[in-house]
Amino acid sequence: MPPPPRTRREAYRRSREVSAGRRTDAAARIQAGDDSALPRRDQGPERRMVRDIVDSRRNAAGSFLFVALFVLASAVVPSVQVKQTATLIWLTSFLLMVMDSSLLTLRVRRLVRQYFPATQQRLGGLAFYALNRSIMIRRWRIPKPQVRVGGTIYTGE
Repeated sequence: MPPPPRTRREAYRRSREVSAGRRTDAAARIQAGDDSALPRRDQGPERRMVRDIVDSRRNAAGSFLFVALFVLASAVVPSVQVKQTATLIWLTSFLLMVMDSSLLTLRVRRLVRQYFPATQQRLGGLAFYALNRSIMIRRWRIPKPQVRVGGTIYTGE
């Protein structure tokens, strides 16, 4: 045990250091996927399985941000042909994203019913959770992906 602080300023500094240490530890546990450190919306075996389903595949929704940036940049270009091309790419990307998201939703519902038949989680909520995670760029996902693309998913067994 360190000696007690002599001044308020020293007590405040120590308190900040302890808080910073706790936050760093909690952040490391969240990034590692420790279920007890995760926010409530990410806790539970069903949510872990949904995260693994999303992380084990390439998602069209993850590229949508890049396409949106391209379309935004094309608005500054005076060429009509560039704008038409950007609009066509955006529309194609959007349709791919809708189809991919539909397939992802069906897969999540099927696998959750298969491996967690007595779940208390709403299947629509789990599908929405999967869609939200699939939109995020893989590097920015929290908690970090635990499986590689093409890897095996967590099935609760």
